[in-house]
Amino acid sequence: MLKNLAIETKYKESEILPGLGRNRAGDIITNVSQSKDFKTMIAFEVQLNGEKLIRAGQEDMCVLSTTINALGVLGNKSAGTKTIKDSFELSYSVGGLSSESDEDPGQHFQWISKPELKIDDEILVRIIEVKSADAPISSKPTQPLNVAEREKKWWEQCRDYYLKHKDKYEKNG
Repeated sequence: MLKNLAIETKYKESEILPGLGRNRAGDIITNVSQSKDFKTMIAFEVQLNGEKLIRAGQEDMCVLSTTINALGVLGNKSAGTKTIKDSFELSYSVGGLSSESDEDPGQHFQWISKPELKIDDEILVRIIEVKSADAPISSKPTQPLNVAEREKKWWEQCRDYYLKHKDKYEKNG
């Protein structure tokens, strides 16, 4: 049974109360962290327009997330994105990450990935405590962080950019 529930709530500037803080983006938030006794698991029950889509969760999860995206031309003054110039796309995803250990680097899981949404669709996400959930549609191992490889790749990208634009930089230098 849940003893506490992690809650993040955003407030308008005029609603700031003593004891509230700001997250990295500057949003005013309050967090209520709560402990878990681990007889069950936290899951998301997701409905689209009143129909159940999935119950996402696993016993070994340390991250469970949901995202709604609107991409492209979203208003009269919008130029869109680099790839979507004259329309928009709406999508939704549910995924997560299993806990890492020395023996197991963890897994990325996906329950829903980019179903097509339309204007007036209603998505309901209910945070529930359950003993079982639906199986994910995909999983893949996490990649161990290899700092040396990432730094080398970054250096090579910088070098290639410089060599491509070398004349521009040397003329003005």
